[in-house]
Parts: sequence; structure tokens; C-alpha cells
Amino acid sequence: MRWRLRIIVLGCLTLGVFGCSSSPRVPRYQPPDRAGLDIRLVQWSDSVWTHAKAGDVGELDRLFASAPPDAARLTGEWERVQRLKDEADDARRSRAEEICDAARDLDPDADMGDVLTLVDLRSTGLPPRLDERAGAIIDDAIRHWTLEAERLTRENRPVEASRAWVRVSEIAGDKKHPRLEITALDRANRVMSFRDSVSESGVLSWHDIERVLVSLVDNHVDGPEWRPLMNAGLDAVDRVCRDESGGIPSVISGIRKTFETTVALLPDTGPVPSAIDEPLRRLCRDWWSEYLSEIPRPDRPDLIAICIAGMFTATDPRSRAYIGRDADRFRDQFDDIYLGIGTELVVSVNGIRMHPVPGGPARRAGVRDGDILLSVDGRSVVDLPLIDVVRRIQGPRFSTVHLGVGRGGEDDVVHIDVVRDQVHRVSVHGWRQEDLESNGTPVWDWILDADAGIAYVSIREFLPTIADQFRAAMRDANRQLGPGRQVDGLILDLRGDPGGDRETTEDILDLFLDEGPLLLAEDRSGSIDGRRASAARTRLRGLPVVVMIDEGSASASEILAGALQGVGNAVVVGERSFGKGSVQRVYQRGDVLMVITQSWFHIPTREGVHRPIDRFRDVVDWGLSPDLLSPATDAEGSDAVRRRSRWISGRGLDVLDSESPHGEGFEPMLCTDRALLESLVLLQARLAASTLKQAGSRGDGASPVGVISRMNGEHRQGTP
Repeated sequence: MRWRLRIIVLGCLTLGVFGCSSSPRVPRYQPPDRAGLDIRLVQWSDSVWTHAKAGDVGELDRLFASAPPDAARLTGEWERVQRLKDEADDARRSRAEEICDAARDLDPDADMGDVLTLVDLRSTGLPPRLDERAGAIIDDAIRHWTLEAERLTRENRPVEASRAWVRVSEIAGDKKHPRLEITALDRANRVMSFRDSVSESGVLSWHDIERVLVSLVDNHVDGPEWRPLMNAGLDAVDRVCRDESGGIPSVISGIRKTFETTVALLPDTGPVPSAIDEPLRRLCRDWWSEYLSEIPRPDRPDLIAICIAGMFTATDPRSRAYIGRDADRFRDQFDDIYLGIGTELVVSVNGIRMHPVPGGPARRAGVRDGDILLSVDGRSVVDLPLIDVVRRIQGPRFSTVHLGVGRGGEDDVVHIDVVRDQVHRVSVHGWRQEDLESNGTPVWDWILDADAGIAYVSIREFLPTIADQFRAAMRDANRQLGPGRQVDGLILDLRGDPGGDRETTEDILDLFLDEGPLLLAEDRSGSIDGRRASAARTRLRGLPVVVMIDEGSASASEILAGALQGVGNAVVVGERSFGKGSVQRVYQRGDVLMVITQSWFHIPTREGVHRPIDRFRDVVDWGLSPDLLSPATDAEGSDAVRRRSRWISGRGLDVLDSESPHGEGFEPMLCTDRALLESLVLLQARLAASTLKQAGSRGDGASPVGVISRMNGEHRQGTP
């Protein structure tokens, strides 16, 4: 499942600036006593785990085929998982061949659906010759749309240019163009951000430009010089002020020339010179007195805000400025509760795609995952910048917003009224929902296999309070197993998790690691340092863990998965992660909130070294590679994440279309989540000896394979 830029920048790994509540206490994991365990089963289990970490599928096939009698049922389960993977590989290969065979007739304009399908299939991995054929088609489409996007940008047609850059980004999502995928989408957003830009902050001044310059020069990891930053800001002003013929008004070019002449002798390197104050003051004064004062207020651009946004275009795609109410919206992403309709907006080729938050107002009103937003309160949003769409959607609590959406397979616009209300962001999910708290948030069942003591925890985003939520989940999972029991294995699902707060990630890692660095960050000087683990906080050292990742796992997800893989003895299953390895710090300067890339983070490896993972640092060895590859198409990945730990609020239509509402039970389903099945079988194999011993001591005759058959649909007692 490919990552896409969201209106809320959750992929930003930020240095925490927000407080946390007191932490729930996690029971300390006690490794099982191996005395009295079947030595053959122990040796077999150890071998399975060792070869899983090595990614040796051939040896795993041999081990499961020759499993000891007490684990014999795992043989069939492992074979089923591998058969599902093979069938999926065959289906993807067959579809890719079909598209490649028809490539001569592909039109980059008319056949974007087939091109994007091929992109999706290539990202999951194709045989070399087929990959080469697919690559040629994708590269042709990239060239076509890049030329189109550049032409439209030059012609100052921001709406069409933005759409073209989005197409470039989506076509580049085949894992072969790691930088282009991000830079093209950044171009799309920046093209639109300068259109009709009006600050909601009140009055910005020349001093705000100076503050931004100083912050970028002093803190950005690349150590930029002030003059290129200022030139980028002035270029942005020029673009916005172009007349109908595409020319720059003489008054604007004259003001710029005066400024550049005045600062020509100032030093380029080092700190921002204090002597720039007066030229900046004069620049902003002249913008107002000689240009803006003649423009009617509704059409008047905020040239200071545009200049500030333009300066950030000379940095990296992850550094941004937010002004006034936009800054408040940015802060909302760090709150567990915020006011809105509860939907994520994602730029796509087809338009603005909606992903409603489980249990939120939009979901309860009937907005479906993947709906295309067409209008807000009767106003078309097709030509609006994404931030303007957000502004139109937001409003007072209990007021109603009217949405017009397009839905796959339906020709007519679907009209939905959504009542704005508080949205509870629940980012730590369990295996399935059992009940609702009094505030409407879910009560989770965390136990996936009670016989083996295997828990399932999904982290959807790293908010500042997630460490406490994770501790509470592990505490509750132990309680659900009953007296004298503990969680003996954990499936940690980080699929689709775009990251978040750095300190939260370190707090969770500290539960698993009792020594060494939790995160190594490389600053602008090349120094590498980071917070170290504290043995006093460690509660889960030695707990067998399988971590699931995919293309949507970024930033904090990659730190957590990478550290658990490198030094935490975990097995990682899924797909290559996104490769977002930079750390941003949040700065507030007056009315401007800045997110500035401050350092690159590194992850440890099993070889005892550490490496950067950002796709802008290394276009070959970027991201985190799983030990066991279990690729999925976009549709499969989205369905897996959506089905895992779904939240039914009991207050409306916030359920999957094919599932029963809360209170009528869960529809049985045949589990085809290959990554999850593989993770479960591995943990059941790892815990087979201790599971057998516990079953004997309880006298219940439980098998080491407690839940897999129900997941496979052999028993219709309810969806796990």
C-alpha cells in the first residue's frame, strides 16, 4: 500500500514539545522457564525463529514440513500461508503481463488507470524481465506527465499543473523513483499553495520574514545560506503577481531590484546579517504602498506569507511554514480530541480522496473510505488548494457541513450532511472491538491467540500520548489472559502508520531495550547522538515480537520496527517501508509555526552498525527491508488495515458495507491477510513448547495452534 501525502502531515517525525500524562504500569515480561520443556520442540522453535530473522524461506519450508508431532498442525498452516502468497504472486504477474502486452495501445492521458495498476504491481515485485517491461512503460508515462507539468507551471496554470504533478508522483510510486515520488507531490502542493494565498493570522510584518530566515539558517540540517532562501521567497512573490500575459508587473520587479541592490554587499555565509532589517522593512512597506493598496481586499494576496512559503521551497519537501489558523490546524494532529468531521484528505489523480476516521462524525454520517470529495456546502473543491478545502470544511461544533462526494461505480453525486463534533483520535487498536467506553471510544480485545498468549496491537500514528496507550494495551492484554498468565508473544502492526512524535517512539522502545541508544540522529555537523535506553524503564525485554510493516510505514514506524529488528530480536514481516529518515523540530515565531528538518536518523542493524534510511540520503538502500517479504497491492493493503481492529461506534453507519452493525455480531470471514497469518504462525511456532507445557498444566488439552483454524474459516463462531 503506497504512502500518500496527507493534509495533516503525520509523516513528520517531530521532536516532542507536548506534555504527557502519567504512565500506566506494564507488567514485566518473564521469559518462560525452559525446564521440563520438550527439548526437540524447543530446538525446532529456536530454529524457526533464527531462520525467520535470516529471511530463509527455503529453510523455513523444510522446518515446518518436518515439525515435531506436537506442532504438526503448524505444517498445514505454514503451507497455506505460502500457497496464498504464491497465488497472489501469480495473479499480480498475470495482470502485469496483460497490461504490458497491451502497452502499444496505452494512452498516458486516457489509460491512467492501467498505468497506475502497473505501478502498484511493480511496487510489489515482479520477475526481472517483466519488471523491465513494466519499467519502460512507467518511465514513458513519467516523461510525458513531467513535461506536461512543467509546461503548465511555466504558463502559470496552477490547477492543471498541480494535477499533472500529482500524476507524476503517483506514477513514480513503483519504488524505483524514491525521490521523484516525493518531490513531484511537493511541487503539486507548492504550486497550489501560492494561488489565492491569504493569511488568516492578521497582520504579518517584515520581522516575520527575518525570523524565518534566521530559523532556517540556524537550524536546518543542510545549513542553507540566507540569500538563496530570500531569492526563493522573492521568486514566489513574482509568480503570484504575474499579470494575465504572464509578465511580472514593473512595480514588483522594481521593488525587488531595490532590495537586491541594498543587500548586495552583505555577507552570504554565516548568520543572517543584522543589517538586513532595514531593507526588509522597506521591502514590505513598498509592497503595500506601491502594489497591494491598489488591489481590492478580496483579491489581495499576502505577499509576506507568500515570501515565507517561497523560502521553504529552497529547503527540503518536509520543511513547512504554517501561519495563523493553519498553525492551529497543524497542532490539532497532536491532540487526542479535536473539533471537525473526522476525515483525512489525500491528494490523488482522481481528486481529493477521503478516509474517514473510525467512530468519527463523517464515518457515522455515511462517508466511505475512498470517496472523492467534489463539493463543500455547494461550492466545488475541484480547483481549490487542499488547505482551502480544509478551511471550508471546518466550522463551529454542532453545525452542519454539506458534502458532495463521488463514489466508485456510481454516476451521481452522493450528498451527505455531516455534523461537526469532537473527534476522538484512537491510535492504538486491538484485534477486535468488544465494547464502547462512556465517551464513545472502543474497548479492545487485545488477545489474538489465548492458548499461546499472543497479543495483537496496531499503532496507527505516533501521537504524544501513544506510549501511555501502548502501556495500557499491554497491561490490559495481560489481564485478559487471566490470573497467572502473561502475554508471551506480540504482533505489532505498523502497516500504514506514517509516524509522528519522536519522544513517543523512544518511550515505547525503552520498554523493549535496556541498553544502547534508542535513536541515533545525525545533525548538520555530522555528529551522531541520541537518547539511551534505561534499564529501569524496560518491561518487555525478551518478549517475542513480530512487527508488520508496509509501504505506508514511515518515520517513527521505521524507527520502532528497525530497532526491534536490529537489536530487539524481532522478526519483521511485510513490505519495504517508506524511507522517511529525517527529524523535524517545531518552532513558533510570532504568527508563524515552522516545521524544520533538523537531523537524519539512523537505525541499528543486526551486524552491529547503523545506517540512515531516508530516500533522500540513499536512492538504493533506503527504507527498512522486512525479514520475510509479504507484498500486497494497494487494495489488499487498504482492506487489511481497515479490517484489522475496526471501530464500530454504535452511533451510526461507521461499519464496512459488508459487515453487520454493532450489536448484531460480526460476520464470519475467511482471513486472507497473508502478512498477519504468517506472523501468527511464526509466533505460534516460537511459543509451541511453552504453550504445550501450559496446556498440560491446565489440563485442557489445548493445541499450540489455538486460533489459526478459526481465522481460516473452519469454525463459524465469529470473526476474530
